[in-house]
Amino acid sequence: MTIGDLFIYKYASEIYHAYVNIICKARYNRIQKRLIKKVRSNGRINVCFLVNEISKWKAQSIYELLDKDCHFEPFIGLTFADLDWNLTSQERSIKRQSLALYFKEKNMCVREICTETEPDQFDIYRLDADIVFYQQPWNIHPSLRPEKLSKHALLCYFPYYVPNYSLITNDCKQEFHYKLWKYFQLCNGWVDALKEATASKVKAVDIIATGHPMLDCINNTKVNKPNKKIVIYSPHWSVYSDVFNNEERYSTFQHNGKEILEYAKQHTEIDWYFKPHPTLKTSLLRTKLMTQDEIEEYYSEWKKLGNVVEGGDYIDLFWKSSAMITDCGSFLVEYPCTGKPLLHLISPACRVSVPKPSKELFDSFYKIHNLEEMYKCFDMVLCNGEDPLYETRMESVRKAGINETHASENIVNHLRVCLSISNYG
Repeated sequence: MTIGDLFIYKYASEIYHAYVNIICKARYNRIQKRLIKKVRSNGRINVCFLVNEISKWKAQSIYELLDKDCHFEPFIGLTFADLDWNLTSQERSIKRQSLALYFKEKNMCVREICTETEPDQFDIYRLDADIVFYQQPWNIHPSLRPEKLSKHALLCYFPYYVPNYSLITNDCKQEFHYKLWKYFQLCNGWVDALKEATASKVKAVDIIATGHPMLDCINNTKVNKPNKKIVIYSPHWSVYSDVFNNEERYSTFQHNGKEILEYAKQHTEIDWYFKPHPTLKTSLLRTKLMTQDEIEEYYSEWKKLGNVVEGGDYIDLFWKSSAMITDCGSFLVEYPCTGKPLLHLISPACRVSVPKPSKELFDSFYKIHNLEEMYKCFDMVLCNGEDPLYETRMESVRKAGINETHASENIVNHLRVCLSISNYG
């Protein structure tokens, strides 16, 4: 591609996004006026939370607040992800049943938005949603993508992960982001970073600093700590090889995954919890770093040793634990809320930088770059119970404000203001 081609592509892209922004803004203005009239007529605003992966469900506290508000009617809209159509019919059915059961056990309203018999067709009017919260920017059913739903509903989004590393492509540069009505972000620092990165492109999207709902859940939960020492090991999915590459490369699993398992076997005085990223197995296969049999054997060894946690509920475990070993992005912001030591496994091949909003917090972790540092740090923190970075860590948590968030209240109150509900409640 020549320099001239790149120039044309760049400005053609700018023109396209400007056009999309104008169209979306006009749609949202029209819908917002309609919903204000609905509120004034004592109608309830139907709020749909699209869900296709339980491990990424982070909107529980928002749902609960809306459910208590007489102006809103929240419900869970169960969908299939694009990748689900690679599963067998039986596998999809099992996943759907598991999703439905999870929410019904919490006495939440559940609707099947996409069914097994209609993978490619969907009547958008049957959704009957005024506001839609997306769970993630990818793996969205074709009939539920923003370009279609924005014709009928106000589209909202906050990342299922708590923003951590500077992955601008994931955070704001996808087609998905340009078509949103409201984009709720962690703090003003992140709002400024995203607006700077996208320059003039995100004109239709209102990026608002509210805090993150997952931090609300963590900060509002307190669990009695057991007498036994509990350590969580949570490896990220982003392993890499010559066979398959990826942008993140946070993961250190290929450098220390087996060594950490062996260390755990030698220290049975500790109660170990293995909480891998849900996609780790797939990534290990895709990169050919391990065979299916080797993966199953590895997970089996952890089950023999302690506990394997693969679900979406982990807040109680955070509070019961004594420390965490991880290279997972979200946990680098979530776990410090507990005040416990975090041992940060740092990949030598990590391609992304630590942005300004995260830097001071990240600097307060125990940083591990190699096996020598790992064993030394494990012995000091996990075995001897020493925590020399405690004061530094707690000060950085205080400055970041992550242990005093009210994100769910901020988001719901913002919706109320936008719909003029404060005058009719």
